[in-house]
Amino acid sequence: MNERLLRIAEVMEITGMKRSHIYHAVRHYDFPRPLKLGPRASAWVESDIHKWIKSRIELRDSVSNAIEAIVADSASE
Repeated sequence: MNERLLRIAEVMEITGMKRSHIYHAVRHYDFPRPLKLGPRASAWVESDIHKWIKSRIELRDSVSNAIEAIVADSASE
């Protein structure tokens, strides 16, 4: 398996999130944790970032579907 490691600038570009928000989300277990490469260097596994993005899309879609079902149920009453 060929995994690519992403530094913070690439993670920011892929997600559209700012550095401070990424680290805040990591601290609150809402974002993948980086790997320590050395005393002052960290990187994220690229596949972890893409899985996180996919999970956010799935969450959005499931919430939208639930809201649509509630609205449809309310309209039928």
